[in-house]
Amino acid sequence: VMRLYRRCPEVDGIFVTGGCFRMLEILEVLENDIGLPIVTTTPANMWRCLQLVGVKDPIYGFGQLLEKPR
Repeated sequence: VMRLYRRCPEVDGIFVTGGCFRMLEILEVLENDIGLPIVTTTPANMWRCLQLVGVKDPIYGFGQLLEKPR
């Protein structure tokens, strides 16, 4: 992720596809380091599942996406 960001610092965010990367635990740290939102498969799926069951409370510590309103 850091290598990609250094090559393309003008991007608005980063999307990392694939569920095999253990990114959830470090998303918040990476976002703070580069100052951009990073979306990966697991939190994107979690966001949608929480939306479907009506959970509106933000979830902190796992990246900006889960902190957003659903």
